[in-house]
Order: sequence, then C-alpha cells, then structure tokens
Amino acid sequence: MSTIEAVLDEFRAIIAPEYRNQIRLTEPYYMRECQGRQDWPKGYREVWNVDPLHGVYLIFDANERLLYVGTAVKVGKRLNEYFGYAEDRTLCEVIDAWLKDKDARIVRAIILSDEAPAIQSLAPALERFLIAKLDPEGNTHHRVKPVAL
Repeated sequence: MSTIEAVLDEFRAIIAPEYRNQIRLTEPYYMRECQGRQDWPKGYREVWNVDPLHGVYLIFDANERLLYVGTAVKVGKRLNEYFGYAEDRTLCEVIDAWLKDKDARIVRAIILSDEAPAIQSLAPALERFLIAKLDPEGNTHHRVKPVAL
C-alpha cells in the first residue's frame, strides 16, 4: 500500500502549501470473522473514527489490490453503508453486493482536516486524482477515455 502514500504525496505537492499537512491517511481497517450482527456496535462514529470529517475512502481486496475509491462528506457514515464492523474497528461483513463479489477485505480513509474548511472542497479533486493514478477496477465513471484521431 506504499503506492497510496506516494500518490498522496504527489497530490500534496500540487495543492497550496498551507493545506499539505491537513490530509491524513488512516491505518487500515481489516475484515475478520464475526459472530453476526450482535457483534456490531450501535454507533459507527466510534468505530470508523473518521466521522464527521470529509474525505476519500479506498477499498481493497485480500491481496491489497485497490477495488474502489470514493468520496464522502461523512466518511464513517458512507463506510457504514458498505460494511458491518466490530467494536475493535475490524470489518465483519460486506453489505454491498459488488464489493462482496470482489472479496473486499481492507479499507483505508484519507481525511481532510476540519481545521481548514476550505480543504474539504478538495475531496472530489483528490478522488479523481487517485482514480487517474491508480485506476481501480470499480471506478469506471472517472476513467479518461482515449480520443480517436
């Protein structure tokens, strides 16, 4: 996953200097076996530890192959739509059918600081930058199409 850090450093290099240290990559959240939904906590905020912050999330398979990049105003809430999870912040169940089929196992988030609200408007640009550089399988809508000459 060091490629993610390298691409994130490229993005930091092209944005205004005052925003470069306002972007934080979370540690990975890993899938594990759970005893069903009774393991799930009542609130996603404590588990994902990234809400209500703006940001970008990255979903990987078991081999750390990037499957999907997305953006959200509330990253934790969005991830809650895709995954069930346990209190120790591990993923328990993939809810989304496409991600389940692709064996999604790892999630990371890139959080844009709420200390500088203007940086939060960069989330869509960061999402597109990551998609262009990393070409995840699930992001067909942002791919650049070749032009016939």
